[in-house]
Amino acid sequence: EHMSHSKPIRKQGIMNKKIGNETLLYDMQEGTIHILNKTANMIWNLCNGQYSENDIQKKLKEYFLLPLDCDLMSDIKNTLTIFRQKGLLQNNLRG
Repeated sequence: EHMSHSKPIRKQGIMNKKIGNETLLYDMQEGTIHILNKTANMIWNLCNGQYSENDIQKKLKEYFLLPLDCDLMSDIKNTLTIFRQKGLLQNNLRG
């Protein structure tokens, strides 16, 4: 599917604050708050329009020192889907 080639981009106007192991996102436009765990926060930080889902998976593996054949793709897709549903990503469909 085309989604895995798209490079997700964070929406503007979202503040983040680190609290212990979690990151709190505050959507100023919507007035909503979202809590991210460490993995979700890393994915969030990589949503800068430069990384595809495959790139994100590679980065996470490097960071967490995971074996290359370890499959994080479903976790990454789920996290990005949640970001999209919560309106945290720009709706960019250019791949």
